[in-house]
Amino acid sequence: MLVTGAAGLIGSKIVQRLTPDHTVVGLDLKPPESSHMDVHWYELDLTEQDSVDSVMARIRDEHGDSIASV
Repeated sequence: MLVTGAAGLIGSKIVQRLTPDHTVVGLDLKPPESSHMDVHWYELDLTEQDSVDSVMARIRDEHGDSIASV
């Protein structure tokens, strides 16, 4: 599961709920001050295309490229 804004108020709560049962990839401008050990964190600025391309390539290499959008 990939969560954007994962270090924010709502995103961090979503991450907490998902981590017991799923592999979680967290994206945010800055990593959280305290993070869950089972989350794979990536710093990403969604407004910068180069940042998006670079981080998404790393995520594909490390976690695969299956996508489910709801």
